[in-house]
Amino acid sequence: MTADAAQAYMTRDEGMEIRREQQITNERLAIVEHEQQGQKTTLAEILTEVRKGQSVRAMFIAGGSGLGGGVAAGVAYFLHWITQ
Repeated sequence: MTADAAQAYMTRDEGMEIRREQQITNERLAIVEHEQQGQKTTLAEILTEVRKGQSVRAMFIAGGSGLGGGVAAGVAYFLHWITQ
C-alpha cells in the first residue's frame, strides 16, 4: 500500500472520534432548535398582541427586536468587511 492509499483510509479510533463529534453536534443542534422554537412562540405571542393593538409594551418589544436584529446584522457585515 502506498502512502497516498494509506491516507485515504481512517482507523477505527478515528471513525469513533468522528461519530462522537457528530453525536455532540447533533445534541447541540437539538438544543438550539428547541430554544428557537421557544423564541418563535414568544415572538408569535408578541405579534398577536401587536396586531390587536392592545399592548404598547409589546409594540416596543417587537420594534426593538427588529431594530436590534438590524444593528447586529450591520455590525457583523462591518466586521466582515474590515477583515477582508
